[in-house]
Amino acid sequence: MSATDLQLVDRLRNDDLEAFERIFATYHAMLCDIADSYVGSQAIAEELVQDLFYTLWRDRSRLDVRQSLRSYLCRATRNRAMQHLRHRSVVLRWTRLVGADSDLAHVAPSDAMLERHETLAALRTAIAALPARARLAVVLRWHHRMTNAEVAEAMDISVKGVEKLLASAMDRLRHSMRTHRGTG
Repeated sequence: MSATDLQLVDRLRNDDLEAFERIFATYHAMLCDIADSYVGSQAIAEELVQDLFYTLWRDRSRLDVRQSLRSYLCRATRNRAMQHLRHRSVVLRWTRLVGADSDLAHVAPSDAMLERHETLAALRTAIAALPARARLAVVLRWHHRMTNAEVAEAMDISVKGVEKLLASAMDRLRHSMRTHRGTG
């Protein structure tokens, strides 16, 4: 973790509102974009991120950031977005099952939305099938938006090693996605 992140986290643990505001100002927009990419709604994304910051402030004394603050917040945002999607899926299934007359029962996802979800599911499956080190490099680089140098430091390998892992992973992912689309 950078010295600045470490100082901010320490200040936050000690009830420093200014440190919290700085963290909020630095990361809020990025975290909303991440959440929106999962849930497909800016309003819901903002709610999820607001909830994350509320929890961050509420539990500040127990904050346990082991990597970078940015990675911690990105992972927490992703987890909240995935939890929201799982909950929404359960609600939709339950509503359809019981035939309830509610607004949710009338939601029909568009073909484009279904295709996007299928493609994302295929991509997640393809990433999960990568060798462990390549998968880790991909997740750190693209999911946590780390630079190649940051990935190299986190994995304790050279930047060239990261580049090779990412290139190999991209070849495998391209092949998997072509197969998914039926063009490979």
